[in-house]
Amino acid sequence: MAWTRCNKLTVTPTTATLTEGVTPDDTAITFTTISLTANQYGMYAIITDILEDVSPVPMVSNALKVIGENMARIIDQVIQGVLAAGTNVIYAGDATTRASIDASDLMTATTLAKANAFLSTKAAPVF
Repeated sequence: MAWTRCNKLTVTPTTATLTEGVTPDDTAITFTTISLTANQYGMYAIITDILEDVSPVPMVSNALKVIGENMARIIDQVIQGVLAAGTNVIYAGDATTRASIDASDLMTATTLAKANAFLSTKAAPVF
């Protein structure tokens, strides 16, 4: 899989000021490609036709729910593993490492504003 994004432009007000009748200088736009190899995750369970036939509860529906919940935990673990390797971390409260986070380190508007400012300087898209 690959995504391409435009890099942040560095045009300043001085270089963007127009003069009547003069074509402005061109601006180079550069792109970065981010690529990865996708992993697939899955599982299956066997429910016999006899069990499905004699069971008073819908076994297939129940099994699908349990499998779905387990797959959600697996994907969550994978995401947490990837994010744990990140180096651009903003901690709430007085924490300075993941290990030092405790119940008193609360997310505040100031922390969110700091994260927003950081993402804005990195030209992160707004969702």
